Amino acid sequence: MVTRQTNLRGLVRHGKSNTFELRGVEARHFSLFLAALRAARDFNFSLEDLKTILTLASDWGFPRIQNRSMTALQNLRLPPVDKLLLAKRCQIAEWIREAYLALALRTPGLETADAPALGATATSVITHAREEILLHRMQALTLVDSSTLDSQCESPSQACREALCDIRLALLAKKTKVPKRDDAQARILLKEVSKLGLELCDTCRSDVAIACTIRALDEEISIAKRVFEDDIGRENSKWIQNA
Repeated sequence: MVTRQTNLRGLVRHGKSNTFELRGVEARHFSLFLAALRAARDFNFSLEDLKTILTLASDWGFPRIQNRSMTALQNLRLPPVDKLLLAKRCQIAEWIREAYLALALRTPGLETADAPALGATATSVITHAREEILLHRMQALTLVDSSTLDSQCESPSQACREALCDIRLALLAKKTKVPKRDDAQARILLKEVSKLGLELCDTCRSDVAIACTIRALDEEISIAKRVFEDDIGRENSKWIQNA
């Protein structure tokens, strides 16, 4: 029987019978994709379902479904490791940058089990960035006035800083400019905190505290970007190839 691969990944046409076969696609996944095509205003799918829909939409060239899936996944706060793996699989360059930065800045970083899935290059680059950021933090601590340490956040696992880190990276991804004035920064950040259902302790909610945290995060973002460019070059298609 003569078969011919079509432009859609996994879709094979059998010449004599003029039938099509989907290879490597489970029936339930195909049904899920059809449900996404039929979805009108509501695009209510689980995290795992959205990952499947995004992958098929990317493979088969359905940009509208791809964009809706990406938006829905962003709203569900897709974990950075999952985002990096999906970005490589679906060729989403901007997600690679976002995932690299999140894994370089956030606590905790990579788990031991993540390394095989991400591959040697991504693991090495992220680890290098985290080492440089840790060195920067240690150097910064030596310049801090000890009298100010009593006012530092004492939330579990630096929850306030992690919340502000998530928001700063989200604003960066959306290319939203953050004002330089402390009070203007605080208004924007607190609005995002409320929108995402996050919380900040009383100490970390002040204009000065928010501005201080954002300045520190921006310094770390610059360090991470420099490491990424040194290790894998300026941001372009190479980032997808090496992610």
